[in-house]
Amino acid sequence: MKILVCTDGSEHSQKALEEASKIASGCKVDEVAIIHVYNSTPDYAYLRGGGMVEAL
Repeated sequence: MKILVCTDGSEHSQKALEEASKIASGCKVDEVAIIHVYNSTPDYAYLRGGGMVEAL
């Protein structure tokens, strides 16, 4: 069995990690993968013509 847990640092994702831990300890688990996602502001702005410039 493989388990995939996605987390964003929220309270709900913390609970998902805890549940995945319980499942993993009670079963024969071959792999546990955790993916952490976050929202960030890029350091550049797209121009109408498709080019990029660094944000000021």
